[in-house]
Amino acid sequence: MAQRLRRLRNGGQIDRYVHLEAGDNSRLDDLQAAVLRARFHSCPDWTTPAAFSGRRVSAGLARQRASAARARHRARVSPVRRAVADRDALQAHLRASGVDTLIHYPVPLPSQPAFAGIARGDCPVAARLAREILSLPLHSRLTDADVARVSAAIGAFQKRTYPRVKALITGGAGFIGSHLADRLLEDGHEVMVLDNLSTGSIDNIAHLKSRTRLLDTRSTR
Repeated sequence: MAQRLRRLRNGGQIDRYVHLEAGDNSRLDDLQAAVLRARFHSCPDWTTPAAFSGRRVSAGLARQRASAARARHRARVSPVRRAVADRDALQAHLRASGVDTLIHYPVPLPSQPAFAGIARGDCPVAARLAREILSLPLHSRLTDADVARVSAAIGAFQKRTYPRVKALITGGAGFIGSHLADRLLEDGHEVMVLDNLSTGSIDNIAHLKSRTRLLDTRSTR
């Protein structure tokens, strides 16, 4: 009975991320609650640096400035999504580089013993995310140097796994072609755009002028 009560107060968990039965999250006792209530006023001071660190990590990975308007939430984890084999390889690479990561959460609800009666196919999105998500470091004491180190480690993995290529995009001034050029440049590749501008528009790639070369084929028709 005592063992089951201890299990139930911890979400029915028998091992990390494995829940034998549905339980409660009742790990906060009265003494802890009293201390945290007294310190609750400091919560913004604790969470704002972490949120800012999360924005810096995102900005470093996306190679673009994070939007302050989108960062009003207080994230507890900083997840990224990768393909299944790629996720595991990235995690191993980061571990070898001295960067700790976690998977939140590796076992979706239909695969938990507590919900054995639910067919595994009932939550396909949760199952896919459990295979793809990797949580990067995120806390209030994360420095610019730490963020740069994480970004550099992921960048090294990208270069090793996906070598830089030279891409020629035909119809690159169109809607789809211009977005493809954006993505390839974001991933560090070299891009050349070929278009006769019969349906595409130079405005679609104007922001890429300094980063790509346009071959206008109108004069060759």
